[in-house]
Amino acid sequence: MQPAPPVYAPAPAPAPQPVDPEVSAAQAEIGPLDPNEPGQRVLLAGEQIAFVEKRVIKGGCWDFVNAVYTAAGFGQKQRRVVFQGKRQGPYAKADLLKPGDWIMHVNLEAGGVEHSGIFVKWVDRARRLALALDYAGMNRPTPGRLSHHQYSQVFTVLRPKAEK
Repeated sequence: MQPAPPVYAPAPAPAPQPVDPEVSAAQAEIGPLDPNEPGQRVLLAGEQIAFVEKRVIKGGCWDFVNAVYTAAGFGQKQRRVVFQGKRQGPYAKADLLKPGDWIMHVNLEAGGVEHSGIFVKWVDRARRLALALDYAGMNRPTPGRLSHHQYSQVFTVLRPKAEK
């Protein structure tokens, strides 16, 4: 008679990783994302840079959005202009905007300066109030953030090109 094979206790489950409340809050506000969809891949890269890594990209708002697009795999040649107006108009229609779009607009919350951000979703479409992923700019030593912007004066919309 052969001895019974040894019985091993199952390995203990790995300890749960501490959850960063800021990351959890950002992910809850943005919602689930599909990395196979180009615009949502931009948002995933933005979440990673702004909330997980808390990477500071000093410069202007444009530098932050450019870094997020590049990290998502959409360098300058992998972007397309969906709408091009001028600072004084005409402006893009609300229906044009999709999650992950690079938005250039007149920032009415900051005295009418030009600002770049990444469109996440409408908070109140009728009032053109949007949730955006952006950076305060002016070389501040802070990572990107989620903020609300009034998108009634959007003069440029860029979008990642879908792979062929």
